[in-house]
Amino acid sequence: MDVDLSDFSDRRFNQDEVGEFIEAAKRLDQDRGGADGLTVDDLRRVALELRVSDEAILEVVQARMLDESGAVDRETTGSNRPAQLMERRASLTTYFATIAGLAAFDWFADQSIDCVWWPAAGWGVAVGIQTLNVLFRVEDQT
Repeated sequence: MDVDLSDFSDRRFNQDEVGEFIEAAKRLDQDRGGADGLTVDDLRRVALELRVSDEAILEVVQARMLDESGAVDRETTGSNRPAQLMERRASLTTYFATIAGLAAFDWFADQSIDCVWWPAAGWGVAVGIQTLNVLFRVEDQT
């Protein structure tokens, strides 16, 4: 199949089109008995062509290899700790805002805040346990 590609030399393809071309060519290559997969050196060459830094592609490959090998457990290494703390902050904010809203509703209903204590206590115990678990997590040394 000979096509004069000079007419298309200036054509720019978007990311979706490039992905489709690569996937179709990969399937065609596999159907013809080509090798399956890429080596790290192959990935580095592709990244270079796509103007992705060598350091970035190596960092991503290394992280993927560590994840696959099980050498890194984000739960026990604490690398997710900032995300966990932010999640706790959001949870506590939701808890206090909701309880304040319930207390206001209870107050305006009958000039007392006797009904708000039940949801505050029940939900508060759960939020407290989760917060303590994040703040004082014991690292597994196995």
